[in-house]
Amino acid sequence: MIKGYGRKTRLKLTTCQFTDEVTDLLARRIRQLPQYKDCKVDSMGPFGLGATCSVSVKRNDELIGFLTVGYEPSESGFGCFNYRDYNAPEKHTYPKDSIGDINGFNIQTHQLPTEINEAIKLVFEH
Repeated sequence: MIKGYGRKTRLKLTTCQFTDEVTDLLARRIRQLPQYKDCKVDSMGPFGLGATCSVSVKRNDELIGFLTVGYEPSESGFGCFNYRDYNAPEKHTYPKDSIGDINGFNIQTHQLPTEINEAIKLVFEH
């Protein structure tokens, strides 16, 4: 399947090349799960300097799942996708209210699993 702007719709996390492809894939898979049929599932972004994208899951007006995905480049070539851990202490790499802080670069990140079911579990961790 081809998206309107010429990129393919990805079917596996390992074939995704952009953060919006990752969150689109997660959102599509969550919509297919029977326990979330009554939920509104959105893929949003990219946002900010880090071009992060998010997936959110709402049941009625209650947010029951959320994950922000970014990309971390590597010197060896293709980097990896990561997710923001909003529950971890901030890194304090950038001064408070600086451009880096405002864009969320002080928030700790972890490598996103390449197994789709493990990534979906992260959406619903609080």
